[in-house]
Amino acid sequence: MNDDQVSELRAAYPLLYGQGHTGDQSSWSRFGFECCDGWFVLLHELAAVLEPQMQALKTQGVPAEMMPRLLQVKEKFGGLRFYMTTDLLSDARAAIAQAVAKSTRTCELCGRPGQLMATGRHWQTVCPVCAGMHGFGLPHDKQDGEAS
Repeated sequence: MNDDQVSELRAAYPLLYGQGHTGDQSSWSRFGFECCDGWFVLLHELAAVLEPQMQALKTQGVPAEMMPRLLQVKEKFGGLRFYMTTDLLSDARAAIAQAVAKSTRTCELCGRPGQLMATGRHWQTVCPVCAGMHGFGLPHDKQDGEAS
C-alpha cells in the first residue's frame, strides 16, 4: 500500500492502525500493510466499524495491555487476511469476515471489481484491466467453464 494511503489510515484510525505496542513482535508492527492500494477503501470501511469500538473501550478505562491489537494485515491466496485480538470487540469478527469476503471480489491493485486470477503460482484478486497489464489468467480450476 502506498505511503499516502498508509498515513491516511493511521491518522484516521490511530487505535487500530497505530504503530503497535512497545516490544510488539507481530507482523503488523514489523511490516504494516502487506497488500496493495486497491484494498484501501475496504480497509478504511473495516476500520470505521472497529475504531469506534476501540475508542469506547479506551473511554471505559480498559488498560492499554488489554486493548484489542492488530496482528497482521496481508494478502494471501488472493484474499485479505486481517488478524487481531477481538475478545473485547462485539462486531469485530463479523466485520472482518465481510471485509475478507469483499476482498475476493475487489481488485487488490486498483479497487475495481475483480476475481481470483493466477500468474504461475501467484494468485491474486484482480480486475480484467490489471490482469491484462500483469499477465494474469484464470486459475486452472476455473478455466473449464466454472462460474467464478
